[in-house]
Amino acid sequence: MGIRNRVLLTTGVLTAVTVAAVGVGSYELSRLAALRDAKEKGRIIFKTMEGIQNNFMAAQRPLLAKVVEKERFYPELMSGAVITRMVWDQLALGLPGYQFKQAAMDPRWEPNRADANEIQIIHAFRADAALKSQEGQVGREGEPFYYYATPRNTGKGCLTCHSEPEAAPKDQVAIYGADRAYHWKEGEVNAAFVVYVPLGPALAEARTSALWLLAVAGAGLLLALLANWVLLDRAVVRPIVALSVRTDEISMGRRLDEKIPVTGDGEIRTLTHAVERLRVTIAKMLKRSAA
Repeated sequence: MGIRNRVLLTTGVLTAVTVAAVGVGSYELSRLAALRDAKEKGRIIFKTMEGIQNNFMAAQRPLLAKVVEKERFYPELMSGAVITRMVWDQLALGLPGYQFKQAAMDPRWEPNRADANEIQIIHAFRADAALKSQEGQVGREGEPFYYYATPRNTGKGCLTCHSEPEAAPKDQVAIYGADRAYHWKEGEVNAAFVVYVPLGPALAEARTSALWLLAVAGAGLLLALLANWVLLDRAVVRPIVALSVRTDEISMGRRLDEKIPVTGDGEIRTLTHAVERLRVTIAKMLKRSAA
């Protein structure tokens, strides 16, 4: 393999590895940026929903208890879970792909039933009272999501509806039955707020950006290799081949009276001078021998 091919092969391999590393690094940076963005959005959504429910429990529910008969129960007015869900249904109209769930293992509203991942989340909160949140990536229906979850500890006010069926408003038992979301104890974790932020679009954009970077860098690599090919051919390969031919001729005593033109720079110029001196020396030696 000639010098030119060796140089181009080495340069091409090193550049290709560098380009690939830059592409992978670009994707990873974009992926991490997407995760940071998802975390921020998830926390904003969570704080919004938590604020709505906390405000209901602290300010609205006590007032309702004063004006509504004890046995009456209007979910849209008196259930923090229902009110939070209704607000989310409105917010979700402007947040396609986003999901919010009041996950419970024994919910009164079936869509809130915890799936396998959410059951693990609830168990983790129950096992560690100091654990205030959980987050990570999870697949849902074949799509990647970032999730952020917090525990919902049973407060004293929750026991009005969730302690025993006999203590709950009769209207509530009539609506939901007497076999779900009862027997809660104060302080227990019986549910979790879980926000799901879709990662698919952001990750797809990260992949697209990385592929574009690879394409541009690849095109630059090809242009660089072509430029190196031309440069090596003109500045190195051709002068060396020409000097090789003249050296062979000098070794055979031909064209000794023809001066070798000095061209090129650096090492090629130095080599040309050396071959030219060799030609002059051999020519002088041959003339002295002939005399």
